[in-house]
Amino acid sequence: MDQIFELFPGFDNLDASGNIISDKNNSGRPDVNISPSIQDQFNEYEFTISNLPQFTGFQIKIVMSTTDQSQTPKLKDFRAIATA
Repeated sequence: MDQIFELFPGFDNLDASGNIISDKNNSGRPDVNISPSIQDQFNEYEFTISNLPQFTGFQIKIVMSTTDQSQTPKLKDFRAIATA
């Protein structure tokens, strides 16, 4: 079975009230714009979506990139909570 991944709206597709402007413009970005990190600095990202149909499970796909191959992205204290 093929998995269909839906992107989170992203800060660039939310209006001032936090409502999604257009589903087709979801970017997968976090809820707020985060400045790039400097060496060994960890940033906190939050992704929120509302009005989902009822579900029994979920998957998370993480894609990370870097501009310096010697400094790879890292995850620390990763947590995911899903409520419906």
